Amino acid sequence: MNIAVLDLETTGLDPEQDEILEIAIVDENGDPMLNTLVRPVRHQEWPDAQRIHGISPADVEHAPTLADLTQQIRDSVEGRTVIIYNADFDAAFLEGYLDCAADIRCCMEAYSDYRVDRYGEEWRRHKLVMAAYDAEHDWGQDAAHRAIHDAAATLSVWQFLSR
Repeated sequence: MNIAVLDLETTGLDPEQDEILEIAIVDENGDPMLNTLVRPVRHQEWPDAQRIHGISPADVEHAPTLADLTQQIRDSVEGRTVIIYNADFDAAFLEGYLDCAADIRCCMEAYSDYRVDRYGEEWRRHKLVMAAYDAEHDWGQDAAHRAIHDAAATLSVWQFLSR
């Protein structure tokens, strides 16, 4: 399958109000197609989100804006099945940027379905860290909550589910 695995880090949880701070897209081999910080245009600080992902205003001061990355994003996803952990969330931040993708699939929903089928659990959303653990993803020295590392973990989970 020709896939692109995408992950974002944002200033908060509301796609109507918040903005992207980091985007990573890897191919089916885990090779980065895009991995960059993103400078928000409306937000100057995001203390709650910063505590989670560690991205500070100084980190993104000289980064490209989302608009600057439009063509790179489109080139990375065009004609591919885009895999996202919690696709509804990330796709809402990228409205209009993923239109050229062949399809968008939610790895979190697929993992939750797997848990129902395998363990008879009631369907619920599972965190990426738990899914990555089941997939025996090796985080190495990498930490969760940075886009490139979460994209790699999502790819591991997707490959685990595809076996």
